[in-house]
This record gives sequence, C-alpha cells and structure tokens, in this order.
Amino acid sequence: MKRGEAEIGYWIGKPYWGRGFIPEAVGALLSRCFDDLALDAVWCGYYEGNAKSKRVVEKCRFEYHHTNRDIATPLGDRRTEHFYVMTRANYTVLNVARER
Repeated sequence: MKRGEAEIGYWIGKPYWGRGFIPEAVGALLSRCFDDLALDAVWCGYYEGNAKSKRVVEKCRFEYHHTNRDIATPLGDRRTEHFYVMTRANYTVLNVARER
C-alpha cells in the first residue's frame, strides 16, 4: 500500500454468517476511510476458496486488482490471495448512483 491507502480485513464466527453484518461493517469503514480520513484507496482481499469473503468484496463493489499465489499466511500455510481495491473516485461514483 501507498501513503493515503488502507486495508480492510474481517472475520466473523459461523453463527453470524449470512446476516449481512460484514458488508454493513465494510460499508461503514469505507465511509470512514473516504469521507472522514480522505484516503485515496482502500484494499480488501480474500483467500482462494473462501466464497463468502469473495461475495463481500463483490457486494461492496471493490474492483479486482491482482492475485498473489503461494504466499505464506499468518497461520503458517501457503495460499493464493486475491486483492481488490476501492478508489476514492469509484467510491464517489457509487455514492452518487446510490443517492439517485
């Protein structure tokens, strides 16, 4: 990441899956990042095979950026991670479209 950028990460227990908590939280964090902190971009990623996290980044309208393969995770295994980004310009366009 560059100066003026941030990353959003999330985890939620299985009993709370599918209730819309994560997309709502990500939306609030995007608002904070762009509206209050004036950041230029926010990153979000998921590990390959995690369909629920993939759905969150798609639902929140992040755009695909790149994939890193065979990276070490904090748990000590190796995985493929897909990275998505939301720029300030895209966030602004999405908010204008929502207000209409």
